Amino acid sequence: MPLAKPILRQGAALPHTFFFVLTEGKVERIASASLFATGRSVLFGMPGAFTPVCSKDHLPEVLRERTALRDHGVERIACLTTQDPFVMQAWRESYALLAEESDDLPPLLMLSDASREATRAFGMETDLSPFGLGKRCLRFAVILDCGVVRWLSAPEARGECRISSAGAVLDALTELD
Repeated sequence: MPLAKPILRQGAALPHTFFFVLTEGKVERIASASLFATGRSVLFGMPGAFTPVCSKDHLPEVLRERTALRDHGVERIACLTTQDPFVMQAWRESYALLAEESDDLPPLLMLSDASREATRAFGMETDLSPFGLGKRCLRFAVILDCGVVRWLSAPEARGECRISSAGAVLDALTELD
């Protein structure tokens, strides 16, 4: 299955779209423009919560590298999937200690895009129906400074997590600094 051609472009603003998060038991709608308007952020797109590569490799590495990301000026880390906000919160909670909030570390935001509005706006939608997963987000990573794309990994092939890994993002941050 061919990979999508990303709409995200280095040097361009992140497309205006919306995400959903669960905060204190309530679903909130958040605009991308306000979420990423200030400071340095990293957005990781993943096909799905509780899926093998996302759960065993991608998200745990992101959580382990929060200190290193902070040391490169990252103020927030966001994880985007096409699951609902309740699934995203349960996924976060399944990592208990790794996902704990700390004043020293950038917050980990679990962004729901169940309608795939953001995924489509970013050009990162893929159809995994042949594998029983439906339409999902491709695996990718973006470094944003005040909402502007500074670096973007190409979408990854199914089952891989190299060029969108936290390690790849750290390498890119070193080059940007």
